[in-house]
Amino acid sequence: MKPFLIICLSLLMTGCATKEYLNAQTECSPAAFQRYPVSNKQMYVQRTKSVQVATGGETCETRTEGNRTYTRCKPEMKTQSVPYQSLEWVDTNTQARNAYLKSCTAQLCLKRFGNHECDSAPKSSTNAVVTQPEPSAVVTKPQKSTVNAPVTKTGAKSRDTSAQADDDDDDDDDD
Repeated sequence: MKPFLIICLSLLMTGCATKEYLNAQTECSPAAFQRYPVSNKQMYVQRTKSVQVATGGETCETRTEGNRTYTRCKPEMKTQSVPYQSLEWVDTNTQARNAYLKSCTAQLCLKRFGNHECDSAPKSSTNAVVTQPEPSAVVTKPQKSTVNAPVTKTGAKSRDTSAQADDDDDDDDDD
């Protein structure tokens, strides 16, 4: 039963994963099930079902045969989703186990291939720059805050605002 469950879980989580990713996931699976074992509990689960509901309108068809006229009417219907509660067996550790399995697999892939997806494509010099970017300064607009701190508008320059805080209060009216 457990091997079947592991295979189903792997297929659901990976979709179009590489063979290397699936191998890493298989290695992490026993630890995931040991840390978060199957814990089935009966609980009510919210489900929906589709039902046909009358709209109140009718569709009528009139047919004449000889000297007699026949009219047949049918109520108009629409499909509506109706929620209901269903008592089911649920594995309460599924989310935690899947999160652990995903994290463990990503760590193995990073260790072995240098990325979280186990992509074994050869790395070029441009990939090295993307995967390990050099530190750089990024100028962003500050979020609104209740603290009034001086904002440097030059971007590249950095200054110590602690010593100049009293001097800047008089000049802020011009900005």
